[in-house]
Amino acid sequence: MIKDQTVGAYVDALASGSATPGGGAAAALTVAQAAALITMACNFILGRERFSAQAQEVEQLKSVSEGVRALALAAVQEDVMAFEGVRAAYGLQATDPARQQAVQLALKAASSVPARVFRVRPANPSGVTP
Repeated sequence: MIKDQTVGAYVDALASGSATPGGGAAAALTVAQAAALITMACNFILGRERFSAQAQEVEQLKSVSEGVRALALAAVQEDVMAFEGVRAAYGLQATDPARQQAVQLALKAASSVPARVFRVRPANPSGVTP
């Protein structure tokens, strides 16, 4: 899984001639990193006396950012898997009558992952906007 790779291995794979990981995985990883930075900022604030009045709001923001991070990390691998479906569909014989529909369905599935990352919002009962 990509999330278990070293940063160097991931960047090497991204730079390789392989189609995966690609743009959707890179975008999802960027979202995960942004969420991790929000969590880091929350952790710097939490437990400090001068911010005690905001502790509940910061805890809620931290919870939201952790949810976003988890969803985005999962999307990294989902994007790779979805694009493998595109490769498989294009690998069908050009004369196969099912090829065109298979390609269209695979492309739709592959584009849904980055689109979902763009709109990612975990359950948020606290009202804190990520």
